[in-house]
Amino acid sequence: LAMLRVAELAKEAGIPDGVINIVNGSGPRVGSSLINHPQCSKVTFTGSVPTGVIVGKSALEQGMKRTTLELGGKNAAAFLSDMAVEKIV
Repeated sequence: LAMLRVAELAKEAGIPDGVINIVNGSGPRVGSSLINHPQCSKVTFTGSVPTGVIVGKSALEQGMKRTTLELGGKNAAAFLSDMAVEKIV
């Protein structure tokens, strides 16, 4: 759901449709399909290390297609200084 919110905020900020696309699904299947698609210029993947390795290898095989891999993280969050510590906790 967090990524869907990012897409909503991008739209509210005026970023045109199609610039940011969020695709949910099985990592190996969706990731490989996106990487192999000729109109896809970059893939950002967030998920497990094993699936990220598959996505990264596919990108390499496609001539080093640009990728960003965020692998194995657990509930990362950032808090702004104007937020009360009590609310954060």
